[in-house]
Amino acid sequence: VIGSHGGGTPVVPAMAVLKDAPVLVHSGQGSVWSCASCHGEAGEGAGITPRLAGISEAYLLKQLEDFASGARLNESMQYVARGLQPADMKELASYYAKLPVPAIAVPSSDADLARGQALFQKGDWKQNVPACISCHGSQGEGVGAAFPPLAAQQADYLFSQLSAWKGGHRHNSPQTLMDDIASRLSYEDLYAVSYYAASLPANGKQAK
Repeated sequence: VIGSHGGGTPVVPAMAVLKDAPVLVHSGQGSVWSCASCHGEAGEGAGITPRLAGISEAYLLKQLEDFASGARLNESMQYVARGLQPADMKELASYYAKLPVPAIAVPSSDADLARGQALFQKGDWKQNVPACISCHGSQGEGVGAAFPPLAAQQADYLFSQLSAWKGGHRHNSPQTLMDDIASRLSYEDLYAVSYYAASLPANGKQAK
């Protein structure tokens, strides 16, 4: 049975999708370990390992391609992606895109959530920093292949990626947008906006 939220986005029951998971998700293949061994049984991620469930197929596919080509750096993911065929990448991206977003517990922190909310919703024009919602959607739900969801993503993962852009270790953002934005913010600001974004529910509602 396929239901939908008010906006008409299909919601596939978790077990129905997990039952038909590609072999690579839970068993791996050859020397390539399983996706679930790092990203969780339901694609929920943990810590600096991102949630994959419910992220657009186009975005996930691009990241796998970027890992394989070296455009995005991560030793583990480069190893995995280079062991995949294009058809494998597409199958995995399609699978994870269809998964419902699991409820993700945001760890307690001393992040300034009020500052995070201000950056997320309004930006900081004194520093020439646009609001996160101007690219990532009004609820942080993500937009197409270029702008992934921020809502209900792992907080530590968001902070690690913003820090990577600020430190010059990630470069696969369209038109270097994230490189420029992250470079203008302090690590305290990056931490604040990461934890605020992570606290938001995906599309206004999370799976229970």
